Amino acid sequence: MPATLEALIRQGDQPEQQLVASPAVGTFRPWARPGDLVQAGEALGELTTLTKRAVIVLPRPSPILRVASRPGPPGGAPVDYASALFVLEPAAGLESGELTPGAQSDPELLDLPPGARPILASIEGQFYRSPNPDAPPFIQEGDVIKRGQVIGLVEVMKFFYEVTFELNGFEAGAQVVRVVVEDGVAVSPDQIIAYVAPV
Repeated sequence: MPATLEALIRQGDQPEQQLVASPAVGTFRPWARPGDLVQAGEALGELTTLTKRAVIVLPRPSPILRVASRPGPPGGAPVDYASALFVLEPAAGLESGELTPGAQSDPELLDLPPGARPILASIEGQFYRSPNPDAPPFIQEGDVIKRGQVIGLVEVMKFFYEVTFELNGFEAGAQVVRVVVEDGVAVSPDQIIAYVAPV
């Protein structure tokens, strides 16, 4: 499994904001997106340093925070030590990890099992959950999948590209716990398609 590194935390431009920075030099691929709620120990992305990969997590202790923006480079871009990755702000309306009435939240993130990680789209296009309209979907919630397994197709200019499950740390397989994108919906790079958890 990849190692875990705690992100660096600095004061943001605004008093209530916190800046999440890279703890090492490498190539960073973000998992969290603006609007997501994150808390201590939450995986924010993956950092590749030379030939090693590490999951970047929010340090402990940390309250529940909302990702305000991502000032860092696009996914898969090089970062330096202490490069800005995310700007976090307080998540108003949240107490002890639970929603209070009227709070704005991301329910996809809040109702996931421990260790759940997102599968992201790598290119922009139209996402299809099955190979043709009459076929069953490649994956459904509850399925157990292996690395390299096709989970969907993205159509770009009449060409179809396979979306495969390639996350590290799931040698025994992963269970699909949430499919976020519906069939035939346009997706963009780094958009979450589904969440998986260890089996």
